[in-house]
Amino acid sequence: MIEASATPFDALVAIAWSRVWSSVVPPPLFAAAWQALDLPEDQTLRETQFFSTFHTGFPSPQVPLLLHVALNRPGDSVRMDFLRAMSHLNVKAGDHMLPPDHLAVACEIMASALTADEPVIVQAICERYLAPWCDASIDRLAAGNRDLLEIVLDFQAFVLGLAETGTPAALSSEDGAVDPRHSAHQ
Repeated sequence: MIEASATPFDALVAIAWSRVWSSVVPPPLFAAAWQALDLPEDQTLRETQFFSTFHTGFPSPQVPLLLHVALNRPGDSVRMDFLRAMSHLNVKAGDHMLPPDHLAVACEIMASALTADEPVIVQAICERYLAPWCDASIDRLAAGNRDLLEIVLDFQAFVLGLAETGTPAALSSEDGAVDPRHSAHQ
């Protein structure tokens, strides 16, 4: 009999997304996560356009990764929601701390909730924060770089799958094959 992994595949996908969205992850971990998620191999896109759109931008990023900014909500209440989830899941801040309502932190919380089999937390974060962030980001990127839009659409597919049941349903590619990036059963 094959024993299931202690860390579900979906949690690993959430960690990979966390590394992609984080500005404090070392470049080798960022590159490995980018590759694992099968994002475009264009180095200019990855190292210049992606960072200027989501991390730096002037005077601010085109697509903010702070959820309260992107969703135009009060920062204190959004941060408190994430701090409560972190406390419940016993998630501790690391050496390089991002704000609690940063998209990368939300992905790490999702990974912890998936591992702890907490579908209510997964569903709540997806529905209240991640799906609306995807919608807002798609609107901001609609007239821009198609590859950046595709990255957000890939993330949205993962999030919507999680929001359905607390674990993502297998999504099919155009040829009908199951896409392992979004499969709950790896």
